[in-house]
Amino acid sequence: MNVEHVPIAELPSFLERFSRGHRGWLTKVERTAPTDRGEVDGCERPLGGIVSDPDRDVLVFLEERPHGSLRYRIENAAELRRETADGVVRLEIDSADGSTTVVECHPAGH
Repeated sequence: MNVEHVPIAELPSFLERFSRGHRGWLTKVERTAPTDRGEVDGCERPLGGIVSDPDRDVLVFLEERPHGSLRYRIENAAELRRETADGVVRLEIDSADGSTTVVECHPAGH
């Protein structure tokens, strides 16, 4: 497994490159907070893109046909790790509130 730590200052450019390289990959999102069991969207949907704003909020867009897209907001990202293994890419995004969101992507047919 290869783990890359992405500096927060590089978050916007990293996410732009990641989105271009992984658009359409099947993606699922899991959120966990220190005080609960977590929320999982077990359905895999094609990745539309991931962006960040100046406040370090991260938005994950998954394609939802025919209705448009689903959006996940990750507030105040404090750390991002990218892990790759066996064709699967995982982004682990830690928020300042202690919660973690995992965005897991793989190519269709994998």
